[in-house]
Amino acid sequence: RVDLAKVAGFCYALEEQLEAAGIDVRTMNPEYGDGQLEITVSPSWGVSAADDASTFKTAVKEVAMQFGATATFMTKPFSLSGPGNGGHFNFSLWEPEGAEAASGALGREGAER
Repeated sequence: RVDLAKVAGFCYALEEQLEAAGIDVRTMNPEYGDGQLEITVSPSWGVSAADDASTFKTAVKEVAMQFGATATFMTKPFSLSGPGNGGHFNFSLWEPEGAEAASGALGREGAER
């Protein structure tokens, strides 16, 4: 597990940089493996979401370099030496009038529609 006391400077610097770029950090939590963090940011719409994702990844890498570390979003398959890893993005679908498109009864495939 990540010891946040050891990486507090990194976390504060990253949050500061993301906020300066207009990206609202909601949570920053340790994950299971060494060096893994889960960072949740506020959602955004359309092309802004893609821009935010790119800015986010660049900021993480740049701040990591300032702290003498390397950040990667590449996948690491599960192994006996520790858990797997990989960068990912969650998303939600919304109707034009503001209703969640993925809420409601389960569809044919078992996924909410």
